[in-house]
Amino acid sequence: MTSNESLIDLERGLPTTQADIEALRRARRSPPMSPSEYLRFLSSLTVSMKALRERRGPRGPEPFQL
Repeated sequence: MTSNESLIDLERGLPTTQADIEALRRARRSPPMSPSEYLRFLSSLTVSMKALRERRGPRGPEPFQL
């Protein structure tokens, strides 16, 4: 696969399955989290902010691009 083949063609659209569509609809219908629920969710994450800050970024001579 060349680098051009790996790019997403936004004009054509993104491939989605029926399961993707159903998951998005469920997420849209669910009530938003309260601030305390959101903080509880954040505290449940296993990676610490310190570890994320210290993590090295992309390596190599080329600048990172999305």
